This record gives sequence, structure tokens and C-alpha cells, in this order.
Amino acid sequence: MDRTTNGFNLLNEAAFKKLLSTITGKMNGNINFPTLKARVDKLIADQEEYLTLSKNAVNGGRQAILSRDAKRAAIVTALRILGNNVTAIAEGDIAMLDSSSFKLTKPKQPSAPLVKPAAPKAYGGENKGEIGVKGKKQGQNTVNCMICMDEPVAAWITQSTSRSSHLFTNLQSGKNYLLKYELVGSKSQVVVSDTISVIPQ
Repeated sequence: MDRTTNGFNLLNEAAFKKLLSTITGKMNGNINFPTLKARVDKLIADQEEYLTLSKNAVNGGRQAILSRDAKRAAIVTALRILGNNVTAIAEGDIAMLDSSSFKLTKPKQPSAPLVKPAAPKAYGGENKGEIGVKGKKQGQNTVNCMICMDEPVAAWITQSTSRSSHLFTNLQSGKNYLLKYELVGSKSQVVVSDTISVIPQ
């Protein structure tokens, strides 16, 4: 269900004042929320006090700044409570929510399904016996970089990483190695790339 959101603490002073003014302007006398009149009236009074304190803090001392910041913190709390009340009364009605001028949460978009990734790219390290595996991510998924010796056949060595690459070390120079990588999605779905072969120096 759509609901109001805040993020008021992330706004600079100018942006906070602008949003506060917009919300109080739209909520003052809003026929969609008659039961919230007392809260809105109190918020408007707090807004006027905050603007005065903000002016005083420009050339004022530490106490003036602390007074301004304390009033802003109190207003932020009042805005959050008012926003929650608006959400409860609107019950998902977008027109009602929009009339409040509160910002709304963005609906979650389903993640795109993972598809088979392209084959990895290999790159040499600075030292002998080093081979890097670089894959291509699809969103915020985990990458399992994998390597194994081709002859004689050995078990796959796997390194999980949130990055798209990993450098394998202590490999045998001149031996053929196989490389591939897996992408693991948020719901544990797995897709595997094709395999390539490399020979570390």
C-alpha cells in the first residue's frame, strides 16, 4: 500500500523549510483530513517559531543554533506523526495522499530475472601464478568466481565476492586452468557462465 515517507533529516535547511511550507500549506484546511486540524494548526505555529529561530541563528551564538536545531527536531517528529496519520486515513487512496504534499514511498519493482552471463574475462596478475577472473554483474548479486586445473582434473575453487572480479594466486605456471563464474540472486537463484581456459605465466 502506498504511504507517506519522510527523509526530513536528510534535507538541508532551505529544502526543509520549503517542504515544511508546502505541507502546512496543503494540509491547512484540507477537506480530506478534518480530524488532523489540531495537529496541523500546531505545526503551523511551530513553523513560525522555527523560522524566527532560524533567523536568529544566522548571526547568533551557540545557544541560538541549538534552539533552532531543537525546534527542527521537534517539527520532524511532528511531521512523521502527521504523515503516519495521513497514511492511516487515506488507506492507500493516491489522490488523498497527494493532496497532503507528503512525499510517497516508491512501489517496489520486481527484480529482473537473472540470465545466463557472458563468459568471464581473464587477466594476469603482477606475479607469476596469478590469474584474475572478471564477470559481469546483473544488479546487486553475489558473484562466485571459480577456477580449477584442467589436467589433471581438479575440484573447482570458488571465491564469493560482491565485486565482479577476483584474483586467484599460487597457481602452477604453464598449467591449463578452467575459469567460470556464477551469479547468485537475492532469492538464491543461480546462473552460470560458459567456461574459458587460461594458462598462467
